[in-house]
Amino acid sequence: MIHHTAYRTLARTDVAPYLAEVPSLTHLLGGRAADWSVREVSDGNLNMVWIVEGPARAVCVKQSLPHVRVDPAWSMPLDRTAFEAAYLREVEPLVPDLIARPLHFDPVQFVLVTEALRPHRVVRGMLIDGIVPTGLGAAIGRYVATTGIGTSLLAAPFETMMGRIATFAANTTLTRITVDLVMTDPFRAHPRNRPMRPELEALEWDLSCDRALAAAVARLRARFLGTPQALLHGDLHTGSIMAHDGDIRVIDGEFALCGPVGFDAGMFLANLLLSGFANPHTDGAMDEIAPFWTTFVAQAQTLWQALETAGGDVYDAWALSHADERAVPCAAWRAEIWRDMLGFCGLEMIRRTIGYAQVADYAVAPDRAREAARRHRAVTFARRLLTVPEALPSVTWLLDAAQDARREPV
Repeated sequence: MIHHTAYRTLARTDVAPYLAEVPSLTHLLGGRAADWSVREVSDGNLNMVWIVEGPARAVCVKQSLPHVRVDPAWSMPLDRTAFEAAYLREVEPLVPDLIARPLHFDPVQFVLVTEALRPHRVVRGMLIDGIVPTGLGAAIGRYVATTGIGTSLLAAPFETMMGRIATFAANTTLTRITVDLVMTDPFRAHPRNRPMRPELEALEWDLSCDRALAAAVARLRARFLGTPQALLHGDLHTGSIMAHDGDIRVIDGEFALCGPVGFDAGMFLANLLLSGFANPHTDGAMDEIAPFWTTFVAQAQTLWQALETAGGDVYDAWALSHADERAVPCAAWRAEIWRDMLGFCGLEMIRRTIGYAQVADYAVAPDRAREAARRHRAVTFARRLLTVPEALPSVTWLLDAAQDARREPV
């Protein structure tokens, strides 16, 4: 953890004077600090966030707090913005058009400044309002494929990858949150769980007694913690994506770690499916699943063809064993990610339905009974993803099964 003896929590009135001490940001914003407007836009659970508008430009300012923003009794280390800044430095050369450009990081105040995304909206809110951002699935498919290959041993020698693993292995607090909230608590009786009571109490108990489900969860936890395949965003849900008029940007990378590529893919897939199960009368979010996966596959194939000169130790080994059939290892890589993606998708769907930090998507239900039924269908389908992923070998099979499941009687 980084030492923070000089740290102080910024108030809204402190933000403009703070930025005025950074010449590059003063020049970017234009004018003087007195000319800038500061607006708090904190929306997530962890950090304080402000939009600062100057005569020339606007920036987004994020500061870590020594506790969870929405629960001051839950202490947190300050270094999460340091990991987000490190993540942005890693992925900016790979996907510069799909992130908020980093502008400044202060390792003492734990302040991260990026370009402001205006007039973008958070994708989750758009989906709840019935608006599907143009190109959402394809953009995230390209994002996951590009970062999944570009930060892996396919594209780099092991010396580079070991340094990357070491850097993000220190992000233990947020990784522990993922392990507990996604892969542990929802599958046992725990006070952080929030199932609808009494409607889903029996379902919660049933999950805790399902041995096949427990075995699947254990396998995925081992994959998550023991397979540093690539650098992950670590929290790639629809609340971590902003969009406007076809411009898609991924934000909030503080959960970054090295892990299996299927984790990021599964988080995104889960939140599209959750939107669909929460509102079974529209296919908007569901229609983005096929473009997401087909773009992921196409981008992976394109990048695979360019790996011969990248110096990646894993690619070199595969190339030697399949000198005349370069598509074979790429297909094997994709198959592994597909299986992981379905499993991690199931974990996320269950967590966001009965665990801590549930999705707001279910609020579209017109009454409590129908909300409970929709939640029940989502969890039932998630169990299928976890326990029998081999029954869904393609995106077509997945979509057909999901369409049937979200309208089944409960």
